[in-house]
Amino acid sequence: MGLVKPPEETPLLPDARRRRKRAKWGVRHVQALLLFLCTSTAYSLRVNLSVAIVAMVNQTASGNKDFPVFDWKKKTQSVVLSSFFWGYLVMQIPASQLAQRFGARFFLAGAMVGTGLFTMLLPVAAIFGDWPAVAVTRAASGLCQGFVFPACYVLLGKWAPPLERGRFTAFVIGAQLLGPVVMLPVTGVLSSSAGGWPSVFYASGALGLLVGVLVFIFVADSPAEHKHISEVERDYIQRSIGGSMRNQLKRTRTPWLSIITCVPLWATMISHAGQSWGFLTFITEVPTYMSSVLKFDIKKNGLLSALPYLTTWFASFAFSWLSDFITERKMLTLTASRKIFNTIGMWGPGLTMLGVGYISDSPPLAVTLLTVALGLKAGCYVGFQVNYVDLAPQFSGTSFSLGNFLANSCSTLAPIAVGLIVTDQTSIEQWRYVFFVTCAMFFLGNLVFICFGSAEVQPWNGSRKASMYLSKDSIASQDLERLRAAAAT
Repeated sequence: MGLVKPPEETPLLPDARRRRKRAKWGVRHVQALLLFLCTSTAYSLRVNLSVAIVAMVNQTASGNKDFPVFDWKKKTQSVVLSSFFWGYLVMQIPASQLAQRFGARFFLAGAMVGTGLFTMLLPVAAIFGDWPAVAVTRAASGLCQGFVFPACYVLLGKWAPPLERGRFTAFVIGAQLLGPVVMLPVTGVLSSSAGGWPSVFYASGALGLLVGVLVFIFVADSPAEHKHISEVERDYIQRSIGGSMRNQLKRTRTPWLSIITCVPLWATMISHAGQSWGFLTFITEVPTYMSSVLKFDIKKNGLLSALPYLTTWFASFAFSWLSDFITERKMLTLTASRKIFNTIGMWGPGLTMLGVGYISDSPPLAVTLLTVALGLKAGCYVGFQVNYVDLAPQFSGTSFSLGNFLANSCSTLAPIAVGLIVTDQTSIEQWRYVFFVTCAMFFLGNLVFICFGSAEVQPWNGSRKASMYLSKDSIASQDLERLRAAAAT
């Protein structure tokens, strides 16, 4: 019997296309919406302290004088703000293994509830334990959030059909930008309200609790385990992903040796690290450049400050739709499509940020270039970001966790590098070196992806007993039986 080629080269059969037309909107879209709420809320809870800390250390920034303020020096504030990542990095790899082995739904719901609870406890920790207690509370929140993205990738691997994978991934992962856009101004308003800075943590923590409960009630670990999914939709998802092997694969041990020696995965992770370096430079250092060199008042131009993030979010929909359109029409191979969009998402921002370094007297033009840069960055969502699911849908959580650990570890060096380069914050010449380094990280990260990346499903995605290469005769007979069953309903 002949063997079917990997998913990149295997089109859906005509009957599968007919089933897809009967499942345009379904439970999988509800799952994506819930994951969207998770990532956007998680990022909101991550950044709320960045604004609230202004009111916590400045009496005039709080609308209620009954709440205490703290004499925290800049170094202490930096420790408090960075403490979140102590727990976040530690849990990356363990979280993916737990979600993969025991089911992502429970851990994702628990992560949101846990983050919400620790967020609501932060005011109490600050009042009775000062900054060390706040740091511990934030580290605990980081431990909880360490489960969020690995669990989301595990669920995307089970719920996102290949022809819709780009849109699903961009929608879910891109939501991380929407969270701060909404939360940052809301945090400012709450901090200056009668509720004072504690209201920021009570409100955002309650939101985390609500999202966690919704996930626990409505999310399922796979289409086969959802109680209300239609047979047509379940058949479509499992047929396109290979869900007939689900039970065997669920018991398969993680093939660590194959994973850590996989060249395409390393290319994806290196691209991830380069992008994270550039993005962290953007969100942490570019505001200082705009304030010190361009004399741009970010606080008085909130909409302009949020514009680049909003542009990225909207652009992610355009890029993801175009990517899936190209994939479905087989205009390019999946590998070629991923590399093209990743090039747009990395080389585009790199070149654009170089231009920012040569603008010293036009804040509006700088904001325009930064908006273009982040808009182009959305190409990465259908580049290396979705590639974790392409390479191994069954182990996408594990592979993403490795990449995210590497990326976050590398990107934390970006502020240190900026501190070494920029000794005079008003010197545009020194800032140009920062932008040159950032451009180099974008360029090299994508170059490795172009040379060594791939979107083909890797052999280690399946177990030794359940190969990814299925029999043509077996698939045809299964499709015929399913069509007959669907026609009878």
